[in-house]
Amino acid sequence: MKKLLILCVLIFSNFINSFSQNFDSVYNIALFAFNNGDFDLAKKEIQRLLFFDTTNISPKKYLLASKIYFATEDYSQAEMFINTAYSLSKLKSQRDEILLTKADFHIFSKKYFNTIIELNLINLEGNSILQTEVYLRFAIAYFCLNDYEKSNLYFSKIISPDKYYDLQKLFKKTKNLKRPNSALIVCSSILFPGLGQYLTGNFWDGFSSEIILSSFTLLGIYLAQNYTNWTAILCVFPFLERYYLGGIKNAYQNSKLKHQSKSNKLLNSILELLSKN
Repeated sequence: MKKLLILCVLIFSNFINSFSQNFDSVYNIALFAFNNGDFDLAKKEIQRLLFFDTTNISPKKYLLASKIYFATEDYSQAEMFINTAYSLSKLKSQRDEILLTKADFHIFSKKYFNTIIELNLINLEGNSILQTEVYLRFAIAYFCLNDYEKSNLYFSKIISPDKYYDLQKLFKKTKNLKRPNSALIVCSSILFPGLGQYLTGNFWDGFSSEIILSSFTLLGIYLAQNYTNWTAILCVFPFLERYYLGGIKNAYQNSKLKHQSKSNKLLNSILELLSKN
């Protein structure tokens, strides 16, 4: 009986060890697939791991799961897993990695205030490599919040001295990021339909607005002369108003898109300069 009990214990122990090794291989496959851009395979493997490996509460499992789910645009699940990883983590280095990952998620999702909150939770403690990573994210977040002074401050801390003046030249261009002025664009469109769209570089939209509004105006004059003023108003005014207000809205949106495009190009130029350190 004693021998049988020992045999059962050994079999069960080997079974548990083989299962544990299998879980490790599943994790490694998921990690390899994620690093090589095969997010579908990575998601299938991490789902297997999360479903079967219920006794292992390693934070790295949930951290990888959050990265995979974020890459597959399942943001709610990604946020749940990364919060789980953070709550389970006891090591400072691992918690810092999780906070950096959360900051990256927020930057990608354009939640820049949340990015700053997460970064402020990291205790740098003289870790120069970690400090560089944190300062880079601070710089990007503040740049996207249009706080160029703070962004410049953080970029200046991590760029090599020989690139400093090139960085300052790029930051001088931030003065032109809001041109053409959105308020001026709206006023131009109100006074001269189509002009706001011309100023934002959308010549076809401006030309279309002029043609359509001119056509409706002429139609209104024709109806007023040959029928009644009320006929002209009822038949033409709704369309005239729609395209007139639509042109103003279109010009405003175009100006915002142009500002964003210029901002993205400048930020990419700064990051490209930084990559040459």
